Amino acid sequence: MKLSFDCLKTLMTGAVRYEERAGKLRPLRFSAEQERMYYAVDPSFGKKTLSTAGVKAEFFTNSKTLTVEVEAYPSSSRYFFDFDVTVNGELVESFGSTLKNEDNSIAKSKKLRHTTSLGEGEKRVAVFFPWSVAIDIISVEIDDGADIRPAPRKYKMLTFGDSITHGYDAKNPSKAYATALATALDADPCNKGIGGEVFRPSLAALCEDTTPDIITVAYGTNDWSKLSSIEEYKQNSEQFYTILSGLYPDARIIALAPIWRVDIEKKTNLGDFSNIAKQIHAIAENIPNMQVIDCIDFLPKTPEIFSDLKIHPNDRGFEYYLKGILKNL
Repeated sequence: MKLSFDCLKTLMTGAVRYEERAGKLRPLRFSAEQERMYYAVDPSFGKKTLSTAGVKAEFFTNSKTLTVEVEAYPSSSRYFFDFDVTVNGELVESFGSTLKNEDNSIAKSKKLRHTTSLGEGEKRVAVFFPWSVAIDIISVEIDDGADIRPAPRKYKMLTFGDSITHGYDAKNPSKAYATALATALDADPCNKGIGGEVFRPSLAALCEDTTPDIITVAYGTNDWSKLSSIEEYKQNSEQFYTILSGLYPDARIIALAPIWRVDIEKKTNLGDFSNIAKQIHAIAENIPNMQVIDCIDFLPKTPEIFSDLKIHPNDRGFEYYLKGILKNL
């Protein structure tokens, strides 16, 4: 039994809007206004808004099987993509592919069709979409005559950040810290992470259609390596948090100061890496609904838990990151 797109939308979370074209459904995590802003800032950032980071379908069903057919498109500098399927919270299968051809060229798109065995009886199923590519849904099918209904969540969560929030470089999308944190908190996620991003007050000012209960913000590492002065960083970061607090005064704003990176001992235009966290703490003194979590010691200081041996955690690194956040909430 093929599910209608209208039915699918009731099961999806992490998308703020959808585009239907050529018989396909594309979930999008940024509003049209936010997407246009990013294309104006940097076309590569605009393209990254199309990825399905944090998007998932979650539902109760008694179907024994689930068949997903999609088409993937490049949207970041990473070309592998995977889906995770969990049943009652347990990972039962991961499946995916790559957009790289045998000659190492990049395919314009790639179709994928896969059937997962879900087991007997009614169960809670979640399908986690890739963070690395854009996805068009061609079809989702369950057994003929099977029941299906949305799985409610307790909170609404908004996550801002750079490539690490975006998901780089989780093999399993469900392991990326922003997605795993939303799962642990029973929250509807909405991931605004963009690889390479810094504090950008204009993004914070483009408010959401829904009111989040929880907001996480995890910038700083790119600010430290990219910006021209500490004054620029202080102004941007303070404006970002002040705007968020004004728009969402009842939300809990959780500032995640950056994790350790291999080149932490060098000095940049912003000085020592520790200046990033110090500024975030200074801002929090004047914002009552803001909590700061220092994440510098959450991951073991060894390159092996970073996919690129430098900045981006692998699945093991994300597990340490998640554990540290949850312990400090």
